[in-house]
Amino acid sequence: MSLALILRMAAGWMALWAIMMFFAPEMALASSGWEITDEIRTLMQGMGMAFVGLIVMHLVTATLADEAMQK
Repeated sequence: MSLALILRMAAGWMALWAIMMFFAPEMALASSGWEITDEIRTLMQGMGMAFVGLIVMHLVTATLADEAMQK
């Protein structure tokens, strides 16, 4: 298992969470028992945007690591 593969799998896992934060915040917070308000929904969308940034960083790092290991 290479570093690039691990980073891509982490990006995929984060993508699932980001989608859930954008489109189904009730499901994302169901296990914690929180009541979904407009403020929490906005916070979840902000966290989803942060996850999108982390996903891009993981994918770029995976690409660069893959190229560097081939050299």
